[in-house]
Amino acid sequence: MATSELRTEPETLGPPCDHELEQQVLAWCLCQSEAMAWAAGNLQAGDFYYTVHQRIFREMLTLYRESPTEVTLGFLATQMHERTEQEGARTVNLLEVCGGVEYLRAIVYNWASLVDGRGAQYVRGLGTRLRDLRRVRDLRVVALGIVGQIDREPGAAAGAIGMAQARLTG
Repeated sequence: MATSELRTEPETLGPPCDHELEQQVLAWCLCQSEAMAWAAGNLQAGDFYYTVHQRIFREMLTLYRESPTEVTLGFLATQMHERTEQEGARTVNLLEVCGGVEYLRAIVYNWASLVDGRGAQYVRGLGTRLRDLRRVRDLRVVALGIVGQIDREPGAAAGAIGMAQARLTG
């Protein structure tokens, strides 16, 4: 059997993430103030894998810190429309970079039935799953670092394992 035939699928897969889960969390936060309050205290933009969701959540946190009652679709879209970012040589509108108001509306629309049908407590479970996926991604980075170190210095496996234990517990 050729070496390429022995290759396993996990090597070709990207990091663990869940696009729909991220959208659900954003929708909950835009629709229920209790959900946004919980998310502001328990989630970070880095818990989201997709850059667009990280940017949206970062803006939601900014709005929440300024005025907790103003984290709505309309206020978020307005705030993002007023902000710009540098992308290479050009300045771009943050709202456009994040898919425009249409994308924000689609997120809310697609998940509104869940938001209406379940209590704000539900976002805690979603947030926990989101954080767990980030932890798995972080562990994967550490594991790849260990493998790389062992590949560079095969006799230093014990040192690499020690490094990994320190990074995981620190």
